[in-house]
Amino acid sequence: MTPRYRTLVTPRLFGAVITVSLALWAAYLLADGSGKTGVSTSSSGCSCHGSSPNANGAVSVSLSGPQTVVAGATSDYTLSVTGGPSGTTGGFDLKTNGGTLVAGTGSRLSGSELTHSDNPLRSWSFRWTAPSTAGTYRFTAVGMSSDGSGSGGDSWNWYGGAVSTPFTITVGSAADVTPPAAVTDLR
Repeated sequence: MTPRYRTLVTPRLFGAVITVSLALWAAYLLADGSGKTGVSTSSSGCSCHGSSPNANGAVSVSLSGPQTVVAGATSDYTLSVTGGPSGTTGGFDLKTNGGTLVAGTGSRLSGSELTHSDNPLRSWSFRWTAPSTAGTYRFTAVGMSSDGSGSGGDSWNWYGGAVSTPFTITVGSAADVTPPAAVTDLR
């Protein structure tokens, strides 16, 4: 009688298939547009979207909002990404060295950093509550624009065009922070 050979899936092969499947699924989940933190001060920036900034055209990351605030005050800020591939899809990661970040529309807080929660945007508003201690504080950020295809075509850059370029904010007491000059009506 001739021996029969059965092809069995060995536990080792089954484990390898499951591991590869989980790794691919994790990569998909990380790229789903819900934001990533830890890249605003990384020398590799948005490495999931290319190995160097501006691979597909000049991307500029801008921050706007008051740069002189009273200790403990809450102020509004906006981070915008312009340039790069056409479209409206983008993302960002922003970190501060003090105070409290408050997520706005299309963003979420993850630890002490803000990132996008909705990627069909290229501009995000948020709030920052200054610490109670006077001093100089900073935001560092990286932003990305994408054509939304999911198959490349992304481009990114840091705020200021270089890793860890700070957007600085001076926090002082109410006596130290001069309000904008009042306009005098000379009629």
